[in-house]
Amino acid sequence: MSDSLTRAKKHLLLRLRLARACEIRNNNKERDKLLVLAGVNARRLGWNPIAAYCRKKVLVHNQGHLLNKYRSFAEAIECDDFQQFHKRLSREYGIERVEQLLHEANVAEPSREELTDDFEYAAALLGTSRDELESAQRDPAAPQMPEYEPLEHRTKWPYVIAILLGLAAVAVWLGWWWLNQEPPSQP
Repeated sequence: MSDSLTRAKKHLLLRLRLARACEIRNNNKERDKLLVLAGVNARRLGWNPIAAYCRKKVLVHNQGHLLNKYRSFAEAIECDDFQQFHKRLSREYGIERVEQLLHEANVAEPSREELTDDFEYAAALLGTSRDELESAQRDPAAPQMPEYEPLEHRTKWPYVIAILLGLAAVAVWLGWWWLNQEPPSQP
């Protein structure tokens, strides 16, 4: 295995371990950030079931996440907005920081004795198994990912409400101004 793939596997497993520690502590926001980074590493390794499961866990917790704009990590990695997001997360959770946070978390990791390889270990860290991941890929009746819905087709209600409130405020101000105008003086 090449040096970059070995490094990607190491980063994936460390980030999954820390994501698991965050999940145990109910810190889903941090967990989701780590799952995004782990999903990108899994995609680079060709571990698509692991990447898909990372995406699924993020979207179960946060359907408004940037990942919902894409059908997979493979699609996301190709887009500029996701690449910028990934760069920011990579700076925030560099591998040295992940190792430090993992050390501070002091959470026992799953036993690797009965696991045959790193893929099974990654699945165990996600709370699943190789068999479940593989059967979900083959079985069309398996629970599917949330449907892809492009962001541009979603109604952005907070923006619509803010615009309407702004227009109402302007209308009230104009009405007040008009009522307080002095009548024109008569010659």
